[in-house]
Amino acid sequence: MKRFRNILISGVTFIAGLYFFLEYALPADINGFQFGKYHEQVLQGIQMVSIVTIGLGIINIFMVYGKSLIAKKKGWINSLALIGGFLMMMAFEIGTLQGADE
Repeated sequence: MKRFRNILISGVTFIAGLYFFLEYALPADINGFQFGKYHEQVLQGIQMVSIVTIGLGIINIFMVYGKSLIAKKKGWINSLALIGGFLMMMAFEIGTLQGADE
């Protein structure tokens, strides 16, 4: 199963990289064929997948390092530093975004 997952991730990454390379390298119109015709839809799909991936990553950080912190396992201070640093980074970013709206 792990081998399949690695192959799937590598394949999707390769196809996405190939798409963006061709989008950049090819002209806009090739004998009536428009390679980038659905470029906006592809970008929106990638953004949605990225948002879900980031959300799952944040949940995973809190689950793994939160357990270590609550149980005070060996290295719990590192978990505290990671979670604290992440929360401070998010607070500063939210403050920066609110300041940019004004």
